[in-house]
Amino acid sequence: MNKSAPIILLQIYTLLVLLVAGLASRLPYSAVALGLLLVMFFSLFRPLAPRPSIVLALVTIALLPLLLAPSLAYYLSDAVPLPSIILPVINAELVPTQLAAVIATLPVICLLGHTLRQNALKITPLNDAMGRHFTSVPVTLFLCLLALLLVSLATNSPLLFLISLIVVLYFLLIIGRR
Repeated sequence: MNKSAPIILLQIYTLLVLLVAGLASRLPYSAVALGLLLVMFFSLFRPLAPRPSIVLALVTIALLPLLLAPSLAYYLSDAVPLPSIILPVINAELVPTQLAAVIATLPVICLLGHTLRQNALKITPLNDAMGRHFTSVPVTLFLCLLALLLVSLATNSPLLFLISLIVVLYFLLIIGRR
């Protein structure tokens, strides 16, 4: 399968961000980041099937801000203090280093879009129904994102809330565009 240059660049970016998170974080975060880095690295040479690739993209999107935020907070603690953002929905405060971690994760969302397109190319219809129909993949993806959003509300995590909200909006944008 030939990949386009932007997808390869996004995969390299993801690997570099995971490497930085693995090297800059403390032990529990570092082990998770390096494990995710290995899985992503091996998926470059031996591509996964579309469904495991979607799961890998979702796990990366959900964990990357959580892995980056502590190391960004540690290394940027001497920087000029910036005002925090209050998220009234979950009644939590989003500090600038957490926002930077979410922004660093945004390009990885495009990998999710790529894996969704790859999955759509390999779907064979189960019946002869005409028109567009939802398959099990978008329904499962939407339910996973809804569960992630509910977990972020239950744990009062502004990082998970913001990244899950962004991914839900991206997913709805993809559906609305079709």
